[in-house]
Amino acid sequence: MRPKAWWSPVLDLIQSLKARALERRERYQTIETDRMPTPEQIGALHIPGSYSILVPPQSRRYLNRKKLLDLDGVLEAPTTIARDYLAVKGFKAARLRGETKDKIFQVIDRAPAFPMWAEPAEADDGFYLDIRKCFFSIMAKAGWNTCYCPGKFLLSGDAPLDFPFADIPVARNSLVTCGAHREMYAIQPPRWNMVRLTNFNPLLNSSLNALIRDLLHAIGYEAQSAGAIYVNTDGYIAPSYKIAKSVGQVIEDYGLSFSIKGRGRTRIFGRGNYSIGERRTKWVGKQRETSIHALHEIETARWLMTRMASLSEMDGHLNLKSDAL
Repeated sequence: MRPKAWWSPVLDLIQSLKARALERRERYQTIETDRMPTPEQIGALHIPGSYSILVPPQSRRYLNRKKLLDLDGVLEAPTTIARDYLAVKGFKAARLRGETKDKIFQVIDRAPAFPMWAEPAEADDGFYLDIRKCFFSIMAKAGWNTCYCPGKFLLSGDAPLDFPFADIPVARNSLVTCGAHREMYAIQPPRWNMVRLTNFNPLLNSSLNALIRDLLHAIGYEAQSAGAIYVNTDGYIAPSYKIAKSVGQVIEDYGLSFSIKGRGRTRIFGRGNYSIGERRTKWVGKQRETSIHALHEIETARWLMTRMASLSEMDGHLNLKSDAL
């Protein structure tokens, strides 16, 4: 058994998150359900989410039971837990001014946010490489409240290393996505159209989101240049062992690590539509073949690679290793 002192900080944090969840249940009637209601069934203005629906006029809240996480006996949505964690720990995003603000907003406004590349193709022995804990790994090196200005500076901030649900992908990724948008929208009757409620988000973190977008486009662009036949956010398909080695090296050059999620006979039909070995997406063979070429060449890629490699040398927190190729 580990010493009690080792457990205390974790238990204290869980209890703080549990207290916020209980307080929320005092303010809102909370309904845990396996089937989320439709707008017509709710019958009032409501704020939709992937795992919860808030109905302010009725002081009611619906939670998707299948997706909830356990806070010492109290269930809560993973996205809400991520927001509560940042609030409890007192995280504040870097303030943007002048040229930095302009450059960050240029990145945020760039579309698509994340790299995509797919061309119908086949390969006898392909490899699917995936960046390990992509968003969380970047935060572990640069910090949640990193200071970033493309081509100018990348300063490390505080890393959310004690986040208690770091092994749950949707929970750890929510630490990033909760700071991606300034606006909050609701669905309004009787036409159930979207209306903006506010343009204030206390967890807005444009610097972190811009850094992740630049990083993934830089890696995606170099991976495709090295021969990858498929790129989607942090996943890459290489048509051969030699190209897989090259793509893996690109990922590691940026201070990140990769896992191999699939290998074998490969066929690319389009974005999110492929088979590789035993790995098959939902729509394989059910949709026509399509191409998508949405990669941005990042002008500051060499500089960004150097800065991330430098931060990685100082980081010994996660100790994530790449799979052997």
